[in-house]
Amino acid sequence: SPCVGPRLPDRSAVPKASSKRGLMTVPSDAARAVGNDLFRQGDFRGAADVYLRALDDPALDRSSVALLYCNLAACSTRLSRWQEAVAHADAALNLEPCLRKAHFRKASAVSMCPSASNVELCRAVFHLDEARAGAHDVVKISAMLRSLAAQRGIRLPLIRSLLPDPFRNCLFSHGDSPGQEEHIVICLHGFGDKAPPYSRLLEAMKIPSSASVSLNGPLEVCPELLDNPPGFSWFHFFDEKAGDFISPSPTETRRLDSLDGTVEMLRQLMEQLLASGWQRENVLFIGFAQGGTAALQLLVDGRGPTPGVVVAVAAACLEESLGRPVPDGSPECSQVLLLQRDDDPATPAQLVNESVSFLARRGHRVQRRSVPGAAGMLGSEEEARAFYEFLGRAWDQSSRGLERMVGAGEVQEVARLEVVELDEMD
Repeated sequence: SPCVGPRLPDRSAVPKASSKRGLMTVPSDAARAVGNDLFRQGDFRGAADVYLRALDDPALDRSSVALLYCNLAACSTRLSRWQEAVAHADAALNLEPCLRKAHFRKASAVSMCPSASNVELCRAVFHLDEARAGAHDVVKISAMLRSLAAQRGIRLPLIRSLLPDPFRNCLFSHGDSPGQEEHIVICLHGFGDKAPPYSRLLEAMKIPSSASVSLNGPLEVCPELLDNPPGFSWFHFFDEKAGDFISPSPTETRRLDSLDGTVEMLRQLMEQLLASGWQRENVLFIGFAQGGTAALQLLVDGRGPTPGVVVAVAAACLEESLGRPVPDGSPECSQVLLLQRDDDPATPAQLVNESVSFLARRGHRVQRRSVPGAAGMLGSEEEARAFYEFLGRAWDQSSRGLERMVGAGEVQEVARLEVVELDEMD
């Protein structure tokens, strides 16, 4: 049965505590102090009795009641009564939804509860993030959650508190069956954009059996450059002192140096995905404009885990990176699609062709499609169709569902929604 716990005990039926503990004559705050002392001494049953008795005080406010339930959850956890611990933590969160200690108790209890449902395991990641616990506790509980998930063959959301700081506000969305999705899509926005509109776009795309993550770039763009700040960037792109975009040259390294820093953070994200049960070949990075360049740079760099599928829309490799030598060894092969737009001055055909050749020399399977110009990512029917057809081939098990979407008008709807979403960024 799910780890939801039995009904909480009727406080009126709780036996009177022993008079030698003095509970008949002390107020609830003092009783809680007595309970804390018993807990520290290892008398978890005694402490639980004290906390339950303290709940009978009619003068308690919501915060005090929530803290008592939080303490009860700790007692139940120490007594290996995982379902009770979850129920007590839920009672605390019902009263104080932002109580960090209650989020921690919930995540801790679920991580040790063999009967926890798949949904509860996935939700426990949320509670662990909301707890904002210390690094040691986060690593310990995340390892236990991942162990339970691995035993069942399910995939967990990203644990944001283990990600690099700029990615901790990422937007994660489950598919129809949390934990059962086969694929995960990581979306990287364009220069000056932000994650929320792209998160809504990914939901509208309805890629079968897929979860999604939308990230903000690690660098905040100067508000004066934007119509609707805040906005973010994946690498240094603009020289604020000169008031102009940085131009590539043999001695200019600012763009590439900052992009290398971003790639290191994306590599850490990939490591977390693999640790959470996702298979490399089922990880798709899709990036628009500058975000597409960042996604491609993961493959250019070639170190550490790389996504199995990469789609770059209106993007190419950074010109400065194409001079790097091809590393020794056999890198993991990724399937790559570059969607080049006709007459796009930001990504000229020569640079796209050089990117295709460079990635192919690195051992990747690269396709290039030329499509009419559009607003935003997958902003035309031709562009969306090219994406779905490529993904259907890359993920054979999803091709049927993707082909149905192409034939049923889903592509046109995604293209229409995309333009609306990116025009109405909030």
